[in-house]
Amino acid sequence: MTILRRLRGIPDDSRGATIVEFSILIGPLLLLIMGALDIGYQLYATAVLQGTVNEAARRASLEGATQTAIDTFVKARLSSIAPASDISTIAKSYREFSGIGNPEKIMTDTPPLGTINSGDCWIDANKNGLYDTMQGSTGLGGAEDIVNYSVTLNYTRITPVWKWLGWGSGVVLNRSTTLQNEPYAGVIDPPKVCKP
Repeated sequence: MTILRRLRGIPDDSRGATIVEFSILIGPLLLLIMGALDIGYQLYATAVLQGTVNEAARRASLEGATQTAIDTFVKARLSSIAPASDISTIAKSYREFSGIGNPEKIMTDTPPLGTINSGDCWIDANKNGLYDTMQGSTGLGGAEDIVNYSVTLNYTRITPVWKWLGWGSGVVLNRSTTLQNEPYAGVIDPPKVCKP
């Protein structure tokens, strides 16, 4: 067999083949490993964020909770993932779950229907004296109010894989949860307001 190889000009020496094979495989292998690390970190950050949002909402539903204390807790808990300047929080309170994302309820409606006209009356759910197309008051609300607490977190990817895969250098994660406040005080029904 060796005589035939020599006659055909095929060398019997295979030294250096391993380095060639390794150089072909190292690029895709590194890309795969770094992509998996980056996606794994994003899943970790999402889980920590959701757990933090759930705990913050639970703390916010208790009597004596303040927006400042809850925001400080959230930023401290997420500080290992992103700086406080890249974490934003929003708390909105509602009278009932059905109010989330809906306009205030019109009680007396004159044509054109569905808009507030002279003589129309509505339930002023957030007690600001104005008709709002999106119910809810900023803040943690009062006893038995529904609180929607959401957090947005921005962090920079941990590997440079985003450059090669066309991803952005940053990741934006949003999580929210909604809970009802404890019945720690008497509830005052919202007033009915009529437009003059």
